[in-house]
Amino acid sequence: MAHKFGNIWRVITALVVFYPLFLYAQPRGDEPDTIRRIVKDINLKIEEKTDEIAKQPKTARLYGERATLYVELYQKLYHSYYSYFYGEKPPELSVSVITSKAVADFSKAIRISPAPLYYGERGEMYAVRWYDAISKINWYEELQWIPDPEWEDIVPPEREKNELKILDKIMRNPDFAAARADYEKALAAAANSKTREKFHEKLARLYLSRSSRIAGNLQYNKNLVVEPNIYGYSLFQEIDKGIAEFEKSNHTSDENMLFPLPDTWFLESLPPLRHALYAKANILSEYGKNALALQTLNAAEKYVYKNKPDDYFTCHFYTFRSRLNVLNGNFDAAIADANLPHVYGNDAPRPCYGAYEPRGDAYFAKNDLRTAIADYNLQIEEANYSPVDVPRLRQKRALAYLKLGEFKTAVTDLTYVMSYIYTPEPYLLRAQAF
Repeated sequence: MAHKFGNIWRVITALVVFYPLFLYAQPRGDEPDTIRRIVKDINLKIEEKTDEIAKQPKTARLYGERATLYVELYQKLYHSYYSYFYGEKPPELSVSVITSKAVADFSKAIRISPAPLYYGERGEMYAVRWYDAISKINWYEELQWIPDPEWEDIVPPEREKNELKILDKIMRNPDFAAARADYEKALAAAANSKTREKFHEKLARLYLSRSSRIAGNLQYNKNLVVEPNIYGYSLFQEIDKGIAEFEKSNHTSDENMLFPLPDTWFLESLPPLRHALYAKANILSEYGKNALALQTLNAAEKYVYKNKPDDYFTCHFYTFRSRLNVLNGNFDAAIADANLPHVYGNDAPRPCYGAYEPRGDAYFAKNDLRTAIADYNLQIEEANYSPVDVPRLRQKRALAYLKLGEFKTAVTDLTYVMSYIYTPEPYLLRAQAF
């Protein structure tokens, strides 16, 4: 079910993007005036720099300085505490207009003096403009959303056609290629390893920004993941490119990657390396490649904060790996992963949310049916009567009761399940119980 990956990615993205906003103090009331004053001051500096350029039109430094002011203007208007308080921005302060002016100035500076810094900063502006354009796609309207298929994952022809149309829009946007080319030029000309690491990181985030958009919004079309398409695009390959670049940067295990860095603020919603590997494993699993998915998670484990039981990603990671271990027949490993304690507020440590189910599946596979039922009971209680999770869990519990010969209890569970899951399986199982 490919849609599960998109939902998980959105949850991770939302946590990463919005959590820092709660760290700010309550509004003081002067924020609208402050941001307008900041914008006015930057525009005055741009005018002063324009006068200098008129007197020295062949000075690369001046174009670079004016371009940097446009970058600052963008940061203040779209990625600062005060940005929300500006209100609706006029066309001349749109992302597209500001970044285009910055790109034009960096281009003039490069023509005069092709310094790595200018390539890197221009690449950043191309990437910002690309990300802004892709973010404005009306996914709901253009995809003409359909209900999730209930019996099997079938992509109706009209849905596939709409997804390929959007993929065309994403792939033909020239700013992605321009950003990549500039980062690569800056990387090739970088004078030291620290600077090279920075551009490897930028390339990583560029690849992962596109793959996250495609994986999160074009969820049903298998052509985008494992089958050839007219663009030669592969989601797996792009994630691998991002991971390879990340491994060459100096942030492969840095917790600060969860939050914006000074020179990567425009992609603040993108994940650190462990999240990229997790995303790849998710896609692999959705398409039945569970052995490769498990291999990917095992490779990611060294970047996971196992010593931080209150880290939500750590919880997601080990619960997911527990499920994959079950699918790969590694039942003892599945139980070990599910047993990792998690701390919820001031409560005593206990298994992560969702961990009881794969642990129950592992015990069921080991024929420890009573323990499996106990875990399914705990997961049902935790699911809080979810119409999505509870029927699935009660069907698993019913199967355990059937194997124990407790047919009446199994019938009760399966009768409940039949009201929610419209497939032959619960009917066939209940027939066995009579």
